[in-house]
Amino acid sequence: MGDPWYVQSIYNEYCVHVLYTSDHNPISPHEDTHLMTLTWGLSTPFIQEGLVEYMVGHAWDKKSHSEYVKNGLAKRS
Repeated sequence: MGDPWYVQSIYNEYCVHVLYTSDHNPISPHEDTHLMTLTWGLSTPFIQEGLVEYMVGHAWDKKSHSEYVKNGLAKRS
């Protein structure tokens, strides 16, 4: 798919492709939300991911958004 992650929503096929490994079991509402919002039209990837993570309530790896912000700010110090 050209992306190093384990799950992809394929909008023109209206499906989700998943690669399961011993370390990754990527079942979550994240990709389903991508597919459900297709009726709103395609948008830029930044808006697509932001919308999905906002609606799901956490990042793709189930970490809270505030944890990412806090860690990012700590790296700048």
